[in-house]
Amino acid sequence: MPLDPFSPRPSLASTHAPETVVVTVTPNLPASLTDHAVSRLTHTPPASGPRSARTPLLTLIGLWLLLYVSAAFTPPLLDDADATHAQAAQSMLATGDWVTLHVDGIRYLEKPPLPYWITAASLKLFAPALDPLRTELPPSAHDPGAPSVRAFANGWDTEAFAVHFPLALTILGLVLLGYAWARRAFNDTAALTTGLFLLTSTGVFLFTRVFIPDALLSLLLAFTLYAFLRSLNPPISSRSPNHQDSVIPSEAPSIKTPVTPSEARSSKTPVILGEARSSKTSAIPSEARSAQPKDPEGLPLPTVANLFPSTNSSASVWPYAMWLALALAVLTKGLVAIVFILATTLLFLVWTRRLHQWRNLRPFTGTLLFLAIAAPWHILAGLRNTGGANGHGFFWFYFINEHVLRFLGRRIPRDYNKLPTTLYWLLHLVWLFPWSLFAPAALVTAYRKRRTILARPSSSQNTVILSEGTYGSIVNAAAEEPVLSVSKEPRGTRSSLNRSSLSAPASNQVPQGFSLGSHSPAKGAGFSPVGMPASTPGDAATTFRHQTILLLLIFSTLVLAFFSLSTNQEYYTFPVYLPLLMLLAAALSSIERNPPDPTLRRALTFTFATYTVLGLAIAAALAYGLWSSRHLPFVPDIGDLLAHRSVGDYTLSMSHFFDLTGPSFAALRLPASLALTAFLIGPAIAWMLYARRRFLPAILSIAATSSVFLIAAHIAFVRFNPMLSSVNFAETIQTLERTNQIAPNNEILIYGDQAFGSSIPFYLDRQVELVDGRTTSMLFGSTFPDAPAIFLTSADLLAQWGHGPRKLLFVPLEQRDVVDQLLGSRQIILQQTSGKALITDRPLQSPINNRRQSGTPRL
Repeated sequence: MPLDPFSPRPSLASTHAPETVVVTVTPNLPASLTDHAVSRLTHTPPASGPRSARTPLLTLIGLWLLLYVSAAFTPPLLDDADATHAQAAQSMLATGDWVTLHVDGIRYLEKPPLPYWITAASLKLFAPALDPLRTELPPSAHDPGAPSVRAFANGWDTEAFAVHFPLALTILGLVLLGYAWARRAFNDTAALTTGLFLLTSTGVFLFTRVFIPDALLSLLLAFTLYAFLRSLNPPISSRSPNHQDSVIPSEAPSIKTPVTPSEARSSKTPVILGEARSSKTSAIPSEARSAQPKDPEGLPLPTVANLFPSTNSSASVWPYAMWLALALAVLTKGLVAIVFILATTLLFLVWTRRLHQWRNLRPFTGTLLFLAIAAPWHILAGLRNTGGANGHGFFWFYFINEHVLRFLGRRIPRDYNKLPTTLYWLLHLVWLFPWSLFAPAALVTAYRKRRTILARPSSSQNTVILSEGTYGSIVNAAAEEPVLSVSKEPRGTRSSLNRSSLSAPASNQVPQGFSLGSHSPAKGAGFSPVGMPASTPGDAATTFRHQTILLLLIFSTLVLAFFSLSTNQEYYTFPVYLPLLMLLAAALSSIERNPPDPTLRRALTFTFATYTVLGLAIAAALAYGLWSSRHLPFVPDIGDLLAHRSVGDYTLSMSHFFDLTGPSFAALRLPASLALTAFLIGPAIAWMLYARRRFLPAILSIAATSSVFLIAAHIAFVRFNPMLSSVNFAETIQTLERTNQIAPNNEILIYGDQAFGSSIPFYLDRQVELVDGRTTSMLFGSTFPDAPAIFLTSADLLAQWGHGPRKLLFVPLEQRDVVDQLLGSRQIILQQTSGKALITDRPLQSPINNRRQSGTPRL
């Protein structure tokens, strides 16, 4: 039997929801074929209790708590984007301005506001104003005159948790959406593995360590696509509360003629059969129900229904949910959300020849809803931010500079890069590791099913909507050629037709787990296993399963192609992670049920062998590092031990990985030991399970190995904190002020761009001055007339150094040589960590007594 990676498991036909029954009837079929097909509809699968989704969901939620929630407390916020974006949320609480974003008092007009609204609410909830219980200061420090202090409580950074917890919730939303979508479109195994793939992929974990909006954008775009599909496939009716099965039309009380096999052959009207409520809850009037013919059990016979029966109330929810999610996506990352969704849905409708169903999407009222949500902020931001550089305001900067010119690579200022094309594509193997190793096997199966996946209905076919219980399905009924196709999505407990009076002798029943179909009378009828695509191209292109595959393929291709042409960052393609991993999970889930053929077996063997070899190579490298550093002392400040090779000019997410040296490994013994153990044991277990043809346990073993590796990676990430964050310098300033070694009315300055030390103003919750820092994200906002005077030149600094209020200057590693030449011996170093320094222009009033040792993280 050929392997179909996108097939539902036949045994799941008696699981959690009504199974989809799709019927396409056209005239002039042979009587035996029609009778046989109709009798198939009455086949009753063995009754069984519904399978609970509680265990896999609890497993996924538990893994999410372990990997994402527990990691939200540490490390403290990092410099650059992490703390810069957190400042924008922090300023909302301080100023009450929820329209214009500010960073260090300067307009920050690059981003839409939704992620910052959410983070501001989280800060208000989890990190309110100074609480004595959250600090390590003596009670005397909490008098009204004492300076505001933000510090750790028992090693847990509540500010970092408040900023990063919404990111963790976003990942949970992605997992739950992926689980629900894959379960509906594919099967339970695909649903579980989709969630596992998301939680344990390297890129998903790595790019949620920093406060960026791409994870939220991914969730909203994915939900928009899901709602789009549900809008095209509205449920016709719903099951009764007592789950009794019946076969009655959703809305056709005036049609009282039952459909018999002979009438089905002679009728030219497509037959629409679907689940309906029990007689107690049916929407059909009682007099109409009583007039309908009954079967021996007292249930109404199926009748010829209207072409487009009315749907229940949930049908109208999905179009508006789609427009709502799209509006929120625009408020998250801008117009790129509209580009992706419009291009994807339009191509999908054109390819499947379903443009005539545009009314299902409620375009007029949906657009009004979209504008009511997305437009107000854009209008208010434009009205409140006029008179910037060269007369440009928000509208030019946001729509032209940040969208059009950014795509063309002409954005001002040019503070971004573009990955080389080869590196751009190859890095996705890293971001989706270890599951990207299964891409060859998935591509083999996808290539074999390419005709089914990409099949298009012929132009002579008319779209007919049929009831599918809670899932909806659309089939194309041929208008001319007689074709009978009966296909089902085994998503339910029992067929909605299993109590119909269309019963036939047992000898005429099609064996359970089979679907009936033929391409044409000349070719004859044939049987195909459940899970194989319907035998007609129209059915294959329009089932919910194949719609999902086609839609996700279109979306992923567009996003990847778009950012291969545009300026890009590594995490810009985050929105394709869920679609690609869901497709991969769908392909792999069938292997647990069907034995692969020799070609696919070779691809899988290559994958597991590669994973095993990689695991051993990583374990060997870690073992060498641990052995080389076995006699070296533990040094908390790992930044002083790195080589600073500047790979990728430190614009890549893993640039500092290439700075590791032998001595620096002494600070990474614990995470290295965990990763060594995981890669030494996990791949070997996965290989043994695969060799015994226990494919799903092998997948679970890989997920467990990845979980341990991600925990080790997070510990290592925390050890890099002194180099990646400047929170220690903020704590030093707090300590000096608290111990009266410096006056509270000092001036705090950062040499260079504020991103070099953005965690300092966040944790101090104070405005800082910038020396030669009128660059990057601060440039455009500084051109407004009311911008605060926080920008100094090197000449200004030199003239003011030693005069007026005390100066506390933070110098990043990149500017140490410049400052040494500028100030020479006139600087007094207060602290040095990872090449960064905090200097002042005059001696302290008393010796530093209570300050912690340089570089010691409070974690």
